Amino acid sequence: MQSLSLKEIRTKVEALEKEIRLQRSILEVLQEPFFILNRKGDFIKGGPKGMEILGYPPEELQQMTFMDVVPLEDLSRVLEGFEEMEQGKEVRFRTHITSRLRGQIPVEFFGTFREDAFFITLRDLRERIEIAEEFERTKQVFAEKIRERDLYAREL
Repeated sequence: MQSLSLKEIRTKVEALEKEIRLQRSILEVLQEPFFILNRKGDFIKGGPKGMEILGYPPEELQQMTFMDVVPLEDLSRVLEGFEEMEQGKEVRFRTHITSRLRGQIPVEFFGTFREDAFFITLRDLRERIEIAEEFERTKQVFAEKIRERDLYAREL
């Protein structure tokens, strides 16, 4: 067996370190909350947006499982999603997570299972829900104005 020279070993180590820095950078620039979990659902890594939405310091989060941030009423759907991912499916569904500081947050959950780890992305739906609610309120006001106009027109 051929042994590697010290220079070849250093070159390989430098290449690996560069790859690790690149992977860290990818996690840091993702705009959606992103997490990597082990097979048991323990947090292995989270991007900055993921840490922000959950509100836990990294040291505390690494002592938790993803199920610790899922409200009881959503637990069965999330567990079902994890089972589907382990069967090779990519999953996407709406659920809630419990933030340390902000209570329950509606999210769209995207997940897949690769290389013995779960890759989870969450899309915060609060703004989208607020826009939809405002649209419904505006639609109701508009419908009421049309009804009033029609009643007024009939009276003439």
